[in-house]
Amino acid sequence: MTAPHELEEKIQAFIVEKVSYHWANTGTAYLLSRLGYEIKRAFPNYLSVMPKGIKNYVREWPSVVQVEFPGVPEKAGLVPLDAKLPADITAAFQSRSDNISKGPVYENAFWDAFTRKMEDKRYISLDLDENIVVSEKYPPDSMAKTWELTDNDIIVHPPGTPIPEKVRTTHQKIDEWLSRHEIERTHFLKVRNNHPLRSSSSSMLEALFSRLSQEEQSRVVIPMDILLKLIAAK
Repeated sequence: MTAPHELEEKIQAFIVEKVSYHWANTGTAYLLSRLGYEIKRAFPNYLSVMPKGIKNYVREWPSVVQVEFPGVPEKAGLVPLDAKLPADITAAFQSRSDNISKGPVYENAFWDAFTRKMEDKRYISLDLDENIVVSEKYPPDSMAKTWELTDNDIIVHPPGTPIPEKVRTTHQKIDEWLSRHEIERTHFLKVRNNHPLRSSSSSMLEALFSRLSQEEQSRVVIPMDILLKLIAAK
C-alpha cells in the first residue's frame, strides 16, 4: 500500500505534468473538471490526500496557478507557475482554434526561420522554381532571389509563452521583414488544396457506399431535405 506522502508526491507530479503539457500544446488552462476525472481514474484513493476536494487542494498548493473564468467561478482551470497569462483571462479558456490569431498561413520552413535561434547568419531564398530555401551562415548559390535575416528579425519565445502571443509576435516580425525588403508575402504562403469540398465529400460518400451490398444500401434512410440537397449538388 502506498504511504500517504508517497501518494501525494505522485499526485502532485501527475498534476504538474498534465497542466504543463496542456499549456505548452494549447496555450489554454487545464480545466479542473477534466483534471478531477483524470485524478479519480489514476488514483482511486485520492481523497486520503485531498479530503476537501481537488479544487481546494490545488488552490492551497503553490506548484500550479488556478484561474477562473470571469463571472463563472464554477469554470476554473490550472496553468503552470511560469505561464504568461493574457490580459483578457477568457482567452485562457478558449479552444486552440479560437485562441490563435487569424492571419496568413506561411510555409513551415519560412515561419520557422523567424522563430529559431540564429547562431550566425540566416538567409531566405527562392530558387528558380519559387521553392523556399532557408540557409545558415552563407547565402546559397543559383537562387532566383535571396534576402538576409538579422537578429532583430528573429523572435525566440521563452517556455510557457501562450500560443496566441507566439503567433501574434511572429506575424509582426514577418510583416516588418516583408515591408523592409518590399516583398510580396504570396511567395511564402502555404499552398492550399484547391479541390472543391463538394467533390471530396462526394467521393467519400461513394467510397463508403461501395463497401455496402445492395441489400445494405437499400436499408439506408436519407431524410428528404438532405436528399434534395444531394440532387441539387449534382
